[in-house]
Amino acid sequence: MDSGRQVIASRGLLVAAAILLAVVWIAAPVASAATVKPFLTLNAACSRQSDPIEYATGSTYMLATDDATASGNHEVVLVRAISQDTADVAVSLFGTEGITLPAQSATWTRLRHTSNFDVRNGDKVGTHVYACSPGSSFTFEFYDAPSTPVVFAGVDSNPGTGYPPPGTSTLAFTALESGHYVADVSVTQGAVTISFGNTTKTIASAGHLDFGTLRTNYYYPLTVEAKDGPPAKWQIKIGIGPVSLTGPTFDTPVGSPGNPLTADYSISRNATVNATLTSPDGSTLRSLATDLLVKAGDHSLTWDGLDASGSPVPAGTYTLALDVKDSDANHATGSATVQIDATGPAINLPPAIITPDQSVTVAIVATGSKIATVQVTVDGKPLRSYGPATTLSFKPASGWKPGKHTVTIVARDKLGNLTRLTRTIVVKPSSMTKPKAMTKTF
Repeated sequence: MDSGRQVIASRGLLVAAAILLAVVWIAAPVASAATVKPFLTLNAACSRQSDPIEYATGSTYMLATDDATASGNHEVVLVRAISQDTADVAVSLFGTEGITLPAQSATWTRLRHTSNFDVRNGDKVGTHVYACSPGSSFTFEFYDAPSTPVVFAGVDSNPGTGYPPPGTSTLAFTALESGHYVADVSVTQGAVTISFGNTTKTIASAGHLDFGTLRTNYYYPLTVEAKDGPPAKWQIKIGIGPVSLTGPTFDTPVGSPGNPLTADYSISRNATVNATLTSPDGSTLRSLATDLLVKAGDHSLTWDGLDASGSPVPAGTYTLALDVKDSDANHATGSATVQIDATGPAINLPPAIITPDQSVTVAIVATGSKIATVQVTVDGKPLRSYGPATTLSFKPASGWKPGKHTVTIVARDKLGNLTRLTRTIVVKPSSMTKPKAMTKTF
């Protein structure tokens, strides 16, 4: 059975549903949306025609028909059906199971074709309007689903039963760019339930829906269902929200000149980024990014601990400030501080006078980063290497030989800063035990 016969067979159900739907698609005032035009238009005038032969009733019907051949493939299609009739009519429309077109309305519906494209190149696209009033006319405009930003507006009647669900507008759109999208809804009469993915919200005056992060190259369906009461007059503005910034955050709280530092940040939509480093005194040190175009998502910046001339910066607290701006001139800012430590660990090795069996004790104090390694050299020969120790004692395995010894301590912190300290220690022989007195016998 073709679509025309299906609609006639279900005509009683559809007309009884008495849907009132008037939807207007308003292109947002941007270049990409303002030029949207239908790719195909059908115009049907109502006239008396014979009952289709397969029903063989011998009666006649008031019928409006038109068809045309489509050019190009169209993946997701919305149809605006405009009626000048003073009564509700049943419509058979290419790619749908049939709809009820209310009197003097402009109805939007989403085509439901079984192929990959709602309309293919060369398809014969037609419509039949049944039981129309003499002299009435109808226009059907076929559009590719729009890209954001977009505004949908409509008037829906109370919901009823049947399929397609009466009182429900089914729409679709694509995201022009990846990012976090929102919808602002206003209802001037009645109430509607907006459904998008797992998000459902009933609104009777004004409301806001968070669509979350949407990606490009994907079609997103959206439904608007009228609630009980007077016909609902609504408008939905869909667009990407203002850019938001998370971060920046340095990968370590302390750094050193010459060792790269990474600052991570994330933005909610495509934007330009400006990043500036300031010195401890508040003056501008250097720029890490100037009008850098970045896409929505996670990003990072790297600083080598050098100033604009390539010289190591002195120790102190430095601030990284980010300013991001989206294509709608919305700004978001954020900052993070990092401590630059250019000083090696402090080594406390006092001059010592010891005995051959005594150990030398040394204290290592971290000035910024934690201790990494400590090396001990005695008289130019490595004695021992230590891990992240802060206090250590050492002596040769066979003990110290009496005399003077040169001890060198090299301590390195985790940032690579090192301190070298050399001291002389004196080893005195152990005091000799006095011999016992000899006893003479006479």
